[in-house]
Amino acid sequence: MRVFGTPQPVDLISKDSPTLVPGSSKQSCTFKVDATVPIINGKYVLVIGYGGCVQTVFDQAASGGTAVNGDDLPRLISSVNVKSPVLGTTHDASFMSGPMLEHVWGWLANGYTGQRMRNQIVSTDGDTTIQHYFRVPYTSELFESPHHFGLFLDWLKNTEIKFELATSTVFDSLSTGAVLKATTNVRMWLDTVVSSECYIPTVYEQEFYDATANGSNTHTLDNVGLSGKWNGLKTGGRIFAFWELTDQKGMGAADGADNITSYKVDLFGLDTVNIDALFENHRLVTGGHRGAISGNSTTIIHDGAANPEAITASPNGTLNTATAMYTPVKSPGRNTKLTKLMKFAGSIKATRGFTSAPSSGVHRWAVPLAREFDEGKKDELAVRAGFLPGDKNRATVGLTGKTLRKNQDDTLPQRLLRRAG
Repeated sequence: MRVFGTPQPVDLISKDSPTLVPGSSKQSCTFKVDATVPIINGKYVLVIGYGGCVQTVFDQAASGGTAVNGDDLPRLISSVNVKSPVLGTTHDASFMSGPMLEHVWGWLANGYTGQRMRNQIVSTDGDTTIQHYFRVPYTSELFESPHHFGLFLDWLKNTEIKFELATSTVFDSLSTGAVLKATTNVRMWLDTVVSSECYIPTVYEQEFYDATANGSNTHTLDNVGLSGKWNGLKTGGRIFAFWELTDQKGMGAADGADNITSYKVDLFGLDTVNIDALFENHRLVTGGHRGAISGNSTTIIHDGAANPEAITASPNGTLNTATAMYTPVKSPGRNTKLTKLMKFAGSIKATRGFTSAPSSGVHRWAVPLAREFDEGKKDELAVRAGFLPGDKNRATVGLTGKTLRKNQDDTLPQRLLRRAG
């Protein structure tokens, strides 16, 4: 439950020109966390993520093309990569494409609320200016206490955020001859909250896992909770969600949700032929959202509620349709408690029945985890924040003030208690 109100933006300055010219190769610019004030009036600035806006021009072919819906526009972002000297790679470019940021990581981070969708890009010749907003999150509004995942600003000093624009022809597969043209401007900022207390936070790790599509029904997700991209994390974590991505909207997988006829994951005790029930239960935890509402052939009204279904010019059903962006096997509820999430480290097997099992490409799952820093990293972060290291100087958990048990390993945030000097 959010207790801080509106996040405050802190502008980021690009190391190079944030004005890009779309072309045959991907173009990039890099922002740096620098010259920031980590403490305001004796309170700690906690970073909950990065915000951004990319403005460009969508040019339909002179002969006309195909109308493009708003939920396809995130494809213009090839990737975002965040690397910190202290914390490591917190957001890896291979997991942070525009579609993933919008439809998976952003959807979870915003508490099952999507960005406002613009009208369709109409099929007729002409230029349309696009302003696309995106988030690169460190936390999710679905957690009971989102700020417990916030990172003290000073830990992020000299962090670099690399934004990569897709090629000018990224939309050609959707509308033949369409290009991005003219200049593209990129802005980014930190989203921050100010707290009277500083924490060794819980890490919200966002990754996906690939398994080669080889015609088989059973695939293995290797090394879940064992990533070394962040610096200084303990082995394992608590599974926040388990979604199998599809071939829709740039998700990058080989298959569609409508091709799956059964689902089995022994880890969860799941074994069902009622795939539509996974979608129904996802709607239960997202708060009863409905599908996209169509205005007319050129206007799409969308409040983010259609996810995981794509937007079309008419309502497309509510279950496992061909337009679904993922199969929501396991989804977090609102005000999720960390201690209620399943602990895990290792490999997960998923067995699905298919009407026709894909034999090429990849099966892909988004599996975000809540993880804990190891003892050495906790001490380092305490010292960097001006606190004394050691267990006795971070002895309570979160807002409850509950005393930590000896050797407690449950990813709970730890309040820093004793200042150095």
